[in-house]
Amino acid sequence: MKKTLLYLALAATIITLATLAPETTLAVEDCTTILDDSLCNDPTGGGVLAILRIILDILTAGVGILATIGLVVSGIQYITSRDDSGVVAKVKSRIFNIVLGLLAYGVMWVALEWLIPGGIL
Repeated sequence: MKKTLLYLALAATIITLATLAPETTLAVEDCTTILDDSLCNDPTGGGVLAILRIILDILTAGVGILATIGLVVSGIQYITSRDDSGVVAKVKSRIFNIVLGLLAYGVMWVALEWLIPGGIL
């Protein structure tokens, strides 16, 4: 029951944020200090999308690396736990949380693809 309520609250939050999302683009006052001129002088908002693409690529790599490390460490702990039920329960919980985190990141990525006109990729 708690999981169902959590999923419903998450879905309601995503729908609310999607409907209330502003239609304006973000502006960086001095874009050239962050990126080169070809990205900053794009009148279609490509500079903002380029920054978002860079951030999303870094986040995706970080999430993938951390999830892989977490799963490997949890797998090693699960294998070496022998018959200690306390350790097995902790490891199973950790693996579940990693998978849940990956799913949450996937939902965030899909939401960004849907919210940004033309998608990010």
